[in-house]
Amino acid sequence: MNIAILSNSRYGLPVIQELATAFSIKSICTGDNNQDAILNFEAYCEKTNTQFTVLKKKGLEASLTSFLNDSAIDVVVVIFFPYKIPASCLTLPKFGFVNVHFGSLPQMRGADPVGEAIRQGLTESAVCIHQMTPEFDKGAILSQDKVVIPKNATYGVLMAEMTKKTTNLVRFVLKSLELNRPFKNIEQDEAQAKYYQKLTTEEHFIDWANKTAEEIARLVNSLNPNSLMGAYTRIGEWTVGVLNTSIININGDVSTYPPGAILAIDMQYGLVVLTKDGMGLRLEVVRVEEGYFAGHQLSNFGIQPGMKFENLTTSAEQNTPSVA
Repeated sequence: MNIAILSNSRYGLPVIQELATAFSIKSICTGDNNQDAILNFEAYCEKTNTQFTVLKKKGLEASLTSFLNDSAIDVVVVIFFPYKIPASCLTLPKFGFVNVHFGSLPQMRGADPVGEAIRQGLTESAVCIHQMTPEFDKGAILSQDKVVIPKNATYGVLMAEMTKKTTNLVRFVLKSLELNRPFKNIEQDEAQAKYYQKLTTEEHFIDWANKTAEEIARLVNSLNPNSLMGAYTRIGEWTVGVLNTSIININGDVSTYPPGAILAIDMQYGLVVLTKDGMGLRLEVVRVEEGYFAGHQLSNFGIQPGMKFENLTTSAEQNTPSVA
């Protein structure tokens, strides 16, 4: 059975490496919009003598059709591919295209089910292998397995847990296809379907006025490590990226302080910011133009207790306010 992999993410490589121990992977294709993925997959293919192809969004239908016909591919496994597969291509391989979806279906359709599961505070998600159709994330589920979401999991931690499940699921599907074993196809219930897209840049900003400590911590975790700046916040005209946090209880009366106020910034307590629910959010790791730092090290740049992190809607022209 001739197998091709379409992937545009570093998370696809461990799965490919494991599958290669049980199946002959004829070709790996990636998109043209991720240079890191191109370099990683190209190096792997050169080492393993596997055919490597870069597919461009422009002219995708023609180039993918030509590739599938020339390579006599029987099945295509898709793991994070950036472009919609043209409908005319889906039926060219003998067994079509199967997609690895890192979230429960149909409840977590869309481009970012992993991050969304973290932001919603879910305790459980799933990896689903489904037959691809012309519409995103639809098609019968061929195999699936639940994934427990570790407490305080980052995007990277949850993807590592999901990757462990993925190899066995894909292996089961490929072996079943190879042996012509029938699947217990599970049709998706459209009444339960929800779509979640990747966050916009504006949605990366921390909303101190309206979000609890837990909600902000989840946002930060959902962006780590995929966003180099993590979640954004602003103090005066300075943008600060937040990459890791912890939630702490606050002793004493903080009723006169607004959300976003800096309550402490030193080595003993760290950089502690008040949230709308009266909790303290310690900014453990931050990024500014000068580099990555422990939160309390922002004191070296003049950040002091009483200053306040602002929402995106706050004018950057205002002077950094102090807390009365």
